[in-house]
Amino acid sequence: MIECHVSIMNDDEIEVFLQTLTIKDLKDVITEYKGVKGISNYHKGELIEAFTNLLSEIDQKKAYEKWMPRKIQENIERATNMLSRWKNAEFFLDDHNKEYIVDITWPGGEKDHCEVKLENNDVKHACNCKLGEYGGICVHLVGIIALLYLKKKLTLDQVPFLIEESWLAPVLAMQDEIMSNLADPSEADIDLNEYWIFIRGEKITSKWTGDYAGIKTVDIGGLNANTKTPTSVEEWVVTKVVDKQLEHLRNTGKVREIITDKFGVIDKILTNNKQLKRLQTAFKRAAEKFGHESYPQTPEEIRKALRIGLIE
Repeated sequence: MIECHVSIMNDDEIEVFLQTLTIKDLKDVITEYKGVKGISNYHKGELIEAFTNLLSEIDQKKAYEKWMPRKIQENIERATNMLSRWKNAEFFLDDHNKEYIVDITWPGGEKDHCEVKLENNDVKHACNCKLGEYGGICVHLVGIIALLYLKKKLTLDQVPFLIEESWLAPVLAMQDEIMSNLADPSEADIDLNEYWIFIRGEKITSKWTGDYAGIKTVDIGGLNANTKTPTSVEEWVVTKVVDKQLEHLRNTGKVREIITDKFGVIDKILTNNKQLKRLQTAFKRAAEKFGHESYPQTPEEIRKALRIGLIE
């Protein structure tokens, strides 16, 4: 844990700190510094009042120095997952007007809405979640701040709460997943109709929608370091696209449309004898299963079938 030393604390800092803490946090803090009993049924307002009345200014400062960095780092960890994995989170990024929004709809229908606006060197923010609505530093706000830091839209000096650059290590480690998760489908190198592949050097990110929506990044360099059978970016991508085609042919008898092919994967499939043979076998089995009178067999026929949905 990184130690933080605060020389001056004002009422606003204390208020933000108290609103950032959860009910459990407040109980733990008060008990740690005062050892009081009888607060198990207190609601948040009562706990904030107890903190203010029972703890000396010195203890309040100590609590802030110990707990505030911890809470921010916890929220950074959660925000990393929100940015890269949460399928119920929608992001609206308006770089022109410097307005950034995250909307989250939970299974029960409850919604969280957080807005951040950059005005000169100031960061204006508001969130309607249980922590944010009273001015606490919530995971949604931290997530947008982390994203803007990644996008080089702000510096940490502009952030309206305590944060150290080293705390952002989880975000930086997931940078490829985050950027691909938030990327527009038009930015994908390959669009397999609701399944997108983004290629950045040796890192390949796949993103998909549906009931089991998700995102996954593979580092080919790291993969080769841990396997006896080295592969290349081209081989991995070609195999993945053929795998998706085989799955679709098996389930529907049709190819999965390739909407965008900036990588040239169709041509690469046709020059890969192993993957071409897999497709030929899959087309034959699909024809038998679904009663097709004919099916693509030659490389040129397969090329035509794979290009059927392609937008040039």
